[in-house]
Amino acid sequence: MSLQAWRQHLLGRHHSSEHGVFEVEALSEEDGRVLMVLLSHHHSFYQPDTPEDAERKAFHEGVIAKDLMGQKEFDWGEALCRLETSRNKDWLVIAYSRDAEVPLEVKQMVIEPFGA
Repeated sequence: MSLQAWRQHLLGRHHSSEHGVFEVEALSEEDGRVLMVLLSHHHSFYQPDTPEDAERKAFHEGVIAKDLMGQKEFDWGEALCRLETSRNKDWLVIAYSRDAEVPLEVKQMVIEPFGA
């Protein structure tokens, strides 16, 4: 699979959620279709020399267990953890299937006047 036509979007490391703060990146095709979203939990207790960023990976696996009830494969794609070895950093990866078409096409909403 060629990555040459993909665009990387560095969205920063201050995205808050109920699980804490995450660094977020996304990969899209030239037409803007999102292929992957990468999240990496950000907290001061993670040590950069921890083998295979094991503490962060355990946290990411916990998010999958809690929010997705442990399920990792879906009709729209999959959720998995991957280690970026060059930075010793684990990422929670949301990878969309080719058929998922993310972002979704915006549907036009017709609003009828009340009482019509």
